[in-house]
Amino acid sequence: KRCSRRRRSPRNRRRTRRTCPRLTEADEAAGARAARRHVTATCPLEIPITRVTEFRFETGALRSADYPRGGLPEVAVLGRSNVGKSSLINTLTGRDMARVSRTPGRTQQAHFYRVNESFLFVDLPGYGYAQAPIAVRRELAQVIENYLSAKRPTALVVQIIDPRHAPSALDLEMNKWMVGQGLPIRIVCSKIDKLSRRDQQASLLRAQSMLSQENIIPFSSETGEGK
Repeated sequence: KRCSRRRRSPRNRRRTRRTCPRLTEADEAAGARAARRHVTATCPLEIPITRVTEFRFETGALRSADYPRGGLPEVAVLGRSNVGKSSLINTLTGRDMARVSRTPGRTQQAHFYRVNESFLFVDLPGYGYAQAPIAVRRELAQVIENYLSAKRPTALVVQIIDPRHAPSALDLEMNKWMVGQGLPIRIVCSKIDKLSRRDQQASLLRAQSMLSQENIIPFSSETGEGK
């Protein structure tokens, strides 16, 4: 018997460069429709990190010209300032190399970390730190946009949100912009140990509804949940 094969639709869409995270009403509508089609990560993380034998800082970069070369898959991590990006990387790798700070806005470059010579973690600057000068906030937003708009071997973008609060306007705008760009996304609720079990469930359901995403991962660097 002949095996039937599904025809794949041609991928002729060009990636357009947009200003991040400003969106028009048309962008928001298109992003919402795309989000419903991508309720789970379109490219699940299939890179083995169960046993980290090597983890080292590769480089910090502001522009795409300074990004590492070599074509290794990349897992980018982003979110609001002080939401726990570096803590997530350190917990997953069992190392304390990614810089953790109690002061928001300390990460001001795209930091690349090489794992097992098989892929790179990319720690992006936090967004939404209101106390930073306007010029600094624009520079950090540009660093994020430069990376997400570049033609990189991005296997996954992990967007971290704080489950103690509803996703902010910036969280929603950033998510819609990334969906519009066709980026593979997975949402992680960090610091989940700060909530009771009942509040955890309510927070996850709220995030799923507001972000139009399912399979959101609860995570805690303190207890190791979600590792």
